[in-house]
Amino acid sequence: MKKIFIKSLYFFMVFIFTPYSSCFSSDGDISKLQGVVMEIDFKNNLFFVNEKPFIFDKNTIISDEKGNTIPLDRIKKNVWVYIEWSGSIEKKNAVAKKIYLLPRYIDKKDKNLYPFIK
Repeated sequence: MKKIFIKSLYFFMVFIFTPYSSCFSSDGDISKLQGVVMEIDFKNNLFFVNEKPFIFDKNTIISDEKGNTIPLDRIKKNVWVYIEWSGSIEKKNAVAKKIYLLPRYIDKKDKNLYPFIK
C-alpha cells in the first residue's frame, strides 16, 4: 500500500512540476507563440494573441508567411500570427521582435513549409 502511495505521489509531482506547453517554446531570451490576434490597439502599440498582451514598437519586424516585410496595418483581428518575443507576459512587458502573418493554424506536419517556425 505504501509503495502504491509513493508511486502515485511521485507521478503526481512529476506531472505537476514538469513544464510543458503546446504553444510556447524558448530559444535563449526569445520565446515563440502561434495564435489568433484577438484585439489590436495601434494607439497604445498593444495587441492580444491568445488572450496574452504583446507590445510592438518601431523595431518589430512584420512579415508575411513567405518572409516578405509588410506594413503593420495588415495585422487585424482574427488573423493567425507567429510571434517571436522577449520579456514577460505576466509582467505585461512582452515585446514582439518578429510577427509573421499566417494563412491558418500551422500544425506539426506543415511546419517544414515555414522556415521561421522551429
